Amino acid sequence: MEFKRLATFVVGITVAYCICAQTQVNIVQPKIMVLPKTINEDDNPIEVLNRDPNVRIIVTSIKNAFQKRGADIVDIEAKMNNVRKNSVFQEGTTGQEDIKKQLIDRSGADIYVEVEPIVSQSNSGNCVKLNIQAYDVSTAASLAAVTANSGVFYGEIGTLSMRAINKVADDFLNTIQSYMNRMYVEGRSYVVKFSFDYGSLYDIDYDMGNGELLSDVINDWMEDHAYKNNCHLEGTTSTGMTYDDFKVPLIGDDGRNYKINYLSREIRRFFSSIGLQCKTDIQGGVIYVKIL
Repeated sequence: MEFKRLATFVVGITVAYCICAQTQVNIVQPKIMVLPKTINEDDNPIEVLNRDPNVRIIVTSIKNAFQKRGADIVDIEAKMNNVRKNSVFQEGTTGQEDIKKQLIDRSGADIYVEVEPIVSQSNSGNCVKLNIQAYDVSTAASLAAVTANSGVFYGEIGTLSMRAINKVADDFLNTIQSYMNRMYVEGRSYVVKFSFDYGSLYDIDYDMGNGELLSDVINDWMEDHAYKNNCHLEGTTSTGMTYDDFKVPLIGDDGRNYKINYLSREIRRFFSSIGLQCKTDIQGGVIYVKIL
């Protein structure tokens, strides 16, 4: 039996929300973007999509399966053209990983799902296997994982891939919905790490006046601004503080998804308001705050 490993797909899901009967939270219209993840470092995901007919067939099958379940599909090629036209991609970025990351970050997606299809073909029939994993875009936390298998049939790739995805689509999307519903109520969790720049005149025990240390002022602000005052201070040392669980609302006051860069901006404004300066760096679901 000959096995051919095609490509991995990243499915981004952006979700709209509503509250029904005060406590029931439902995902109403998820937006899904299917993005081919190439195997070779020099491949462009759009080129892979155009180059391999089976890749396009399987992408279409996945789109159809989610669309039948109420999803609003985002066209990856249109998205790529739009971000390129508006010079969104950073200068000097190379490789498909950079392009994939930037597409996901700028898609507005809440969830991305990696789907690795493996196609086997033999005289006794064909088979499509899909390894599917869901992640939170903001935190990279793993949400759900499942494997779907079409079984062995004398069928076309499109028919077999649709057969495979249809076996798991309902349960898979329900798991994602449950996660999003819980986050709507409890908030999304980020990690925030405070440290000091080399040569900084400040430290965690710097006297801010009125008997308050810098660590006290930071902690008061973090607790006041955490969603439902829900945050956890993992620890404080002479060189910094780490909050391993800082909650933010899933949806901001403006009705848009609350993104991690919003929190980063608010932290910079806070330090400016107390007469200090800082710089922030975002890596996944972690904000690194360096006090200058």
